[in-house]
Amino acid sequence: MGKLSAYNLTVETDYTYFIKGANSDLDGVWVHNDCYISIPKEAKVAGNINGYKAYTFTENGETKIVIQTGERRFETLDQPKALDPTLNGSQTKTIKVDFDESRIKNSEAHKIVNDLDVNTRYELSNGTKFKTNDYGYVEEITFKPIDKKMPRTSQQTTIGYLGEIGDVGGHIQACRHGGTCDRYNLFPQNGNFNNSSYKVYFENIVKKAVDKGQALDVVIKFERSTLNSPRPDKLRVMISVEGSKYRYVNVFKNQYGGGK
Repeated sequence: MGKLSAYNLTVETDYTYFIKGANSDLDGVWVHNDCYISIPKEAKVAGNINGYKAYTFTENGETKIVIQTGERRFETLDQPKALDPTLNGSQTKTIKVDFDESRIKNSEAHKIVNDLDVNTRYELSNGTKFKTNDYGYVEEITFKPIDKKMPRTSQQTTIGYLGEIGDVGGHIQACRHGGTCDRYNLFPQNGNFNNSSYKVYFENIVKKAVDKGQALDVVIKFERSTLNSPRPDKLRVMISVEGSKYRYVNVFKNQYGGGK
């Protein structure tokens, strides 16, 4: 293993910091703290957003809207997820895959995207990127929806059987928007959720933008109460339109109604 420097910082404000160890010969990094451990006393309750209590306040002349995700954690709506440290046996590796080759059944690339390794980042040539957890299940994925319908396969049905009674094999990226039936793009979904909340509050929003010819970037993060389960409990979906900040942010529950 190469040289590794680790820093554990506690900061009070959402500023940008340059971090470099004293007398270190390693490059420093810029880090932006975009969350708060507390908010001003004059902050006003702004209802609920994505299942979290929301507040609004003014800081340096700018109106801020945050959601409370922990006892002492308030996040802005486009708060990115911090990368977890990967040490010893949990080292993350990166695998690059030719997307066109992965469409050829039994090709090496096809096998790679259907037999996922643990703690691995995958980068497909079509721009899709995802990473797996300690058990080989996708925990975060980024992709660009397009106006292209992809064929369905029997694997979709098979994945549904890995979940609970009433689950179906659902796509992360819809097949009508360029999503494949490869293992990385499927997970057990509650049948009602698949055809209600996920469709109405995610897929239909994507469809409207794609129909207008707008470029989209989607990030989906999965939460599992049991890490070795192929079935996620929650999905955090973020959609960016035409390179803007993530405008649409929704948290879904993988259950009847989707928690909406």
